[in-house]
Amino acid sequence: MLPREGVGHGSYGTNTCVNSAVDAALVHGTPPADGAECKADTPATTRPLVPSNR
Repeated sequence: MLPREGVGHGSYGTNTCVNSAVDAALVHGTPPADGAECKADTPATTRPLVPSNR
């Protein structure tokens, strides 16, 4: 499990730390280190996040 600071249910594609951890796990089979956490890339908000590349 990799905790992520922030709001919402989805993280992949919206957080660089999560993107890196998921890519490493799926591509190389490398799980996150014990106790690893991802901080928010941007301040938390209660508004829905819509990526700018959509």
